Amino acid sequence: MGINGRKIIIGIPILLLFGALTAAPEFDPKNVALEIHRAIRSVPWDSPPPDNKEEFRGDFDAMATGESWMYRASVREEPFSQEYYFYPLESDPPKNQLEKMTISVSGQPLAALEKVHEELSRQLSLTYGRPDLDIQKEDFRGLDTARIWPSVGDHYRGKWRKLQRWNLDRRQIFLYISESARYPASLRLIVRHDHLVKAREKFGRITALAAAEEREYSRDLQQRLQAELAGPHPDLPASMAEIGGFGRIRSKLSPETLTLLFRMNKDLPRIEPARQPALMLAVDWLAGSLYLREDDPEGVELQKKMKQEGLNFVIDHLGACWVYDRQLLLRAWEEFGGTDWGEEAFLLLLRRGFNLAPGCKTADLFREVILRGEEFLKTHTKTKLRVNILFLLAEAYETWWSLSRCLLDYYEPLISVYGLAYTEGAEDARQKAVKIYSEIRSLAPQSAAAGFASIRLPILKLRGDPYQRRYYCIYD
Repeated sequence: MGINGRKIIIGIPILLLFGALTAAPEFDPKNVALEIHRAIRSVPWDSPPPDNKEEFRGDFDAMATGESWMYRASVREEPFSQEYYFYPLESDPPKNQLEKMTISVSGQPLAALEKVHEELSRQLSLTYGRPDLDIQKEDFRGLDTARIWPSVGDHYRGKWRKLQRWNLDRRQIFLYISESARYPASLRLIVRHDHLVKAREKFGRITALAAAEEREYSRDLQQRLQAELAGPHPDLPASMAEIGGFGRIRSKLSPETLTLLFRMNKDLPRIEPARQPALMLAVDWLAGSLYLREDDPEGVELQKKMKQEGLNFVIDHLGACWVYDRQLLLRAWEEFGGTDWGEEAFLLLLRRGFNLAPGCKTADLFREVILRGEEFLKTHTKTKLRVNILFLLAEAYETWWSLSRCLLDYYEPLISVYGLAYTEGAEDARQKAVKIYSEIRSLAPQSAAAGFASIRLPILKLRGDPYQRRYYCIYD
């Protein structure tokens, strides 16, 4: 029997999908469900990619869930679509292997798709037991979609119906109906093999660890600044608590915090030199947390007041607001680069790609990050921030390599417009990224940086596109 006159035939490496057979042309929901069920049980997991494969060309959803595939093989023949995804998971040596299959049925009335869902759900339950997740609401966007969507990891999200999940020992299965204004109604099936399931879980743990490390870094920097400046500015802790962690932004500050900000900025020329870089960072913390909307009369007046007080706010056209130009952060590095506070300023600047004002001083921020990062490590051999700097340096080299692989994705039109070429030097950049990520794994094996390195190294070693472009700047 076949699906609408076609049957799912899976063969690696030929990978014949929906091979032609003679069968009744009418859409038979029960037969469709039966063929999909057979396909699930016959997937040749761990197989290498076939010759007719498609390379990864950028997928923001895949990046957001730790599921960046390297190759895909697919056949789309309405109303059916079947895709196989191959991932460069950790191994020695690294290799690509089949870890996910998706099947989509579309172009049919919603009632017919629901009949397929009902029959396929019944067959899956008979084979694997009841689903551990079963949401029968027609629209569950009001539920905890922040938890549910990453679990599914499917960009065809919209109005979902009848979402079910089977968590098994060696695989994970999702079945649901998707309907939105952008896409026609379709039945969607996702099957992941255990290696990919574990890799996604690992990515979640690493992401959570990175967030915890960032909070700890912010708390530590805040406490050290407060301890350094407690004498001349005892009210600093309250103002920092008002803002929250480093990097938080607000549209308003309390009168007390604004008074403190202006007073600290005026104290810069008078305070003893040993405390100047810490005071510069504290002023940057407070001023950098503020954005002033250009359509807000209070924001307009405060921007003028800031300028009078010697704090320059520049316009961010995309954000329709003024933001601080971070010149004190730059001064802390340039004037006190030999101190611990100067090194902290350098790290914060490197995170930004030394791009201080809104917009992009250049698209290729990675080049300056590489130049400055390499020089810093040569001249600050005993820095406590070595792993932090190494990670940003690796991401800069990785950005270069990824851009050289950018052929058919979101960035391609921009690269064509500006006539940028990244292939020259890209191979050397890839090798340096591999070397630095490997060093990070040795220096700080329990860190989030080492965790991200372990995910990216197999992709880089196999010359794939990691789609990590932190230091490529777009302002449009």
